[in-house]
Amino acid sequence: MHDHHEPHEAPDCGLCGNPVTSRLADQATEFDPLDLAGRWVEYVVVDVRGALVRYQVSDGSADPHKTVATTLTQALGIGPSDLPGARFTCWEAPAPEGGTYQSAFTLV
Repeated sequence: MHDHHEPHEAPDCGLCGNPVTSRLADQATEFDPLDLAGRWVEYVVVDVRGALVRYQVSDGSADPHKTVATTLTQALGIGPSDLPGARFTCWEAPAPEGGTYQSAFTLV
């Protein structure tokens, strides 16, 4: 999904903050992930370790995900000190090229 050899000025991908390929950046302007068949998922931030944050489905039914803390704070509109224990929802939909799109982040 990511081309880590592209310049750092490339657009960032969803939560992980890694540069996306120009092909994926073009696709992002062609559709809205909320138009894809998906579901709302509630997450809770488990912990923050340096620049990374771990979050998991609030019912604990899946392994935690990792992302860059600043990317999640920007998506949620909160400060870093508000991350631990924060609960949020997002729309998850399978990405046509594989993986999952996460969008429409909202604090619970």
